Amino acid sequence: MTRAIRVSYRGTVSFRREAFGLNQNPGDYLVVERGWPLLLVMRCPCGCGDDLLINLDKRAGPAWRFYQRQSGSTLYPSYWRTSACRSHFILWNDKIYWCSHTDQEDESYREIDRGVEQNILHALTNDYIHYIDLADKCGLTPWEALQACRQLEQKGLCGSGTKDLKGYFKQNKLT
Repeated sequence: MTRAIRVSYRGTVSFRREAFGLNQNPGDYLVVERGWPLLLVMRCPCGCGDDLLINLDKRAGPAWRFYQRQSGSTLYPSYWRTSACRSHFILWNDKIYWCSHTDQEDESYREIDRGVEQNILHALTNDYIHYIDLADKCGLTPWEALQACRQLEQKGLCGSGTKDLKGYFKQNKLT
């Protein structure tokens, strides 16, 4: 089995049954949409041949966030199968990043440009804010906002919360 490292958008359908047979290769996906995205149907990128049904509609229960932008499609949070092939991956800008301690990790997706960092830095205050809220405020994906916060923290420009404030960031006071 060859695992996919990229996804391939196959189109939009109105009903799940219309997606049958359209995803042929690992990482192929379709969006089921009726006015707004409801479901992502993806051929499992691990190569097992299963189709993953990923809920995008909050009205139907817990849902992933799905972003389609010029830079590619992004899914948040990661997708983790707890049965069958047990795939665990991040989809960010049309690329699949495998979440496995045994894989050699490609860390290039973690590099966020200075413009995104500056956007986040301007949105930070002296009060903690969650990186998802920062992403929404700045028009970014949560992966971009989280990584920008991590980079700013490494530079000493912001601080991260602990325990109940894990995932929250605030601007460091400059002395």
